[in-house]
Amino acid sequence: MEGQLEKIASVWIAVIAVIFGIGLKENIPIIFLLLPVLIFLVLLYTISFFEVVVIAGGYTASIEARINELIGASVLCWESRIVPQISHPRASVWILLTVGLTSAMGVIIYSAYRCFYYFPKLFWFQLGFVCVTFPIVVWFFVRLPSLHKRVRLIATQISAE
Repeated sequence: MEGQLEKIASVWIAVIAVIFGIGLKENIPIIFLLLPVLIFLVLLYTISFFEVVVIAGGYTASIEARINELIGASVLCWESRIVPQISHPRASVWILLTVGLTSAMGVIIYSAYRCFYYFPKLFWFQLGFVCVTFPIVVWFFVRLPSLHKRVRLIATQISAE
């Protein structure tokens, strides 16, 4: 499931890079108006896909806990014991996130600059779009780590009823 996301995100990143390159080489200003929208759509899609993975993990953890409780032994332990130990932030993940988000923001800032130069009236619309969507993306991204625990807690409460 996660492998599919990486393939889809890689294709989108390649498409964005090609579009950006064509816009630079051929001096097509309309591309710079649409690029931030495309970048934010890819970010939102990626985060929503990770939400599905995290929710499934939380649900699996609650099922594991219930089975272990019924059997009276720790038979299943992947989501409840192993994942919390191995899911800590790694330096490589933070470096990739930093480089990816910095590159995306660089493209967005350059696109805004080009949009301001060619489409001064639409620049403010583009700036407003970025100012609204960026906090939304950050909010979704920040809430991901706690989502696993919340789903597990809710599923445990429901199964206890």
